[in-house]
Amino acid sequence: MRSLSLTIGALLAAASAAQAADSLPKDYKQQVNQLLRETLVDPYSILDAEMTAPTTVRLFGSHPGVCIRFNPKNNYGAYAGLRTYAVSFADGKLQHARPPSGGDCQKVVWRSFAPPSPH
Repeated sequence: MRSLSLTIGALLAAASAAQAADSLPKDYKQQVNQLLRETLVDPYSILDAEMTAPTTVRLFGSHPGVCIRFNPKNNYGAYAGLRTYAVSFADGKLQHARPPSGGDCQKVVWRSFAPPSPH
């Protein structure tokens, strides 16, 4: 019985991820990079940039989104340490990027992604 409930849980999680992927705009990675360019002190020196596959995030409700993490530079030019954010989208636009809460960005698979480049 336990394995059946685990299997059902895995199927529901996969269905949720598939629905989130269908709901994200095609340019969601570009929108994330634009946000990083606009908000970070030195967006072109990010280290260890990673992003999850599309998922559902719980920022001001339940929305399609991704989780990102990276090591940015601070105002002194030193690396600030790994930062993690849940990013939500609505109506084809990036809506919110906040530190994760409520289980967001946990038990996910992180993959490298290309941070903003100056060109």
